[in-house]
Amino acid sequence: MLLRNLPFKIVCSVLMSVVMTFACTKDKKTTSEPKDKKADSAEAPKPIEVYTQKIEKSEIFDPVFFGGIVQATHSSPIFSAVSGIVQKIYQQPGAELQKGQAILAVRPQEAIDADFLPHVISAPISGKLARLDAQVGELVRNDRHLGDVAKMDSYETVIQATYQDLFQFKKGMPVDVLVAVETPLETLIPGKIEYISEQPEPDTGTYAVKVSLKCHAEKEQCRTLLRLGSFVKVVLRQNVRDGFKVSKRSVHEDFRKILLMTKLGKAKWVDIKVGNILGEDVEVASGLEEAATDGSVLVVSFGKYPKEGDSLVAGSKEDSMRTFETKPVSADAKQPKKPAKKG
Repeated sequence: MLLRNLPFKIVCSVLMSVVMTFACTKDKKTTSEPKDKKADSAEAPKPIEVYTQKIEKSEIFDPVFFGGIVQATHSSPIFSAVSGIVQKIYQQPGAELQKGQAILAVRPQEAIDADFLPHVISAPISGKLARLDAQVGELVRNDRHLGDVAKMDSYETVIQATYQDLFQFKKGMPVDVLVAVETPLETLIPGKIEYISEQPEPDTGTYAVKVSLKCHAEKEQCRTLLRLGSFVKVVLRQNVRDGFKVSKRSVHEDFRKILLMTKLGKAKWVDIKVGNILGEDVEVASGLEEAATDGSVLVVSFGKYPKEGDSLVAGSKEDSMRTFETKPVSADAKQPKKPAKKG
C-alpha cells in the first residue's frame, strides 16, 4: 500500500538497491570459500630425506706412521749396452710398452761414420715406462741406470724402521696403508709385511721393511690411488680399544658437530670431541654416549640441509644425497651482526 503511493522512479531505485546488495553479499561468500578451503588443505612441510647409520662402538686405535713411496712389485731396469750420445727418444715416461719395443737410441762414442747404425735400447718386459733419465744429446755410459719398465699389476713400498721399531713388525703381519695422502681421495687400504732386512742401512742405521699393497677397487682407481712415486703411510696400530668411529662424510667440516635423527624423527645437532682422523674414519672421543642408547641414528647425508628440529625421514638412495663436506661452519650458526652505518 505504501509502495503504491510512491512515485514509480523511487520504487524502481529501492528495488535495484535491494537486488545489488543481495548479489554483492553472495559474491563475497562465493569468493571467500576457496580461501577457506585452501587454508584447510595446506599441508605441513615434507620431512627431509636423509641417509642414516646405526651408532655403535667398534675397534679404534692410536696410529703410528711410517712413510714410503709407491713402486711396482715387478719392474726391470733399463741400461745401455754401449757408451755414447743419446740420438733419439721414442717413448716418454708413462707410455705403455710391449716387450722389445724401442725406447731410445744411442750413437756409440767410437762411431766415426755418420751412417753408423745407432744402438737401440728396447723394453725388457711389457709394462709402463715408469722412469727415463736421458735427454737427446746427452752422453750416457754403459753402466748407467737409465730408467725402469714396470708391470702395473701389483704394488709395494719400502719403509725404514729403527731397531726398536723392528720388535713391532713380523713377516706376514697385516697392516693398514694410507694412500693418496692429503688429497680428497685419501683412504686406507690393506697391506702385508713381506720382508724385513737383517742388516741396517749404512747411512741411516735403519732397517728396510717391504710392504705389499692390496687395492680392491677398480683397476683405474687403483692406478690413481697407487700412482708410482706417490707418498704413502704404513700404519701401525697401538692402544687398540673399543670406541665410536664414524665416516668423515657425517662430520661437519669444522669437526665439532654431527647431526642425529632422534627416535621421533627430528634433527638434533650434537657437539662432539674428535680424536684420531685416519682416511675416511673419524674417532669421536665424546658426544655420542647418550645417542648410542636413546634410539638416535647418525645422519650421513641428506637431500636438503637440515636445521635443528626439522622433521627427517630415513632414505635409501645415499648416492643421490649431499654430504656435509662443503657446508658452512654449522647449520644453526648465528650470522655475524653487520656493523651499524655511521652517520
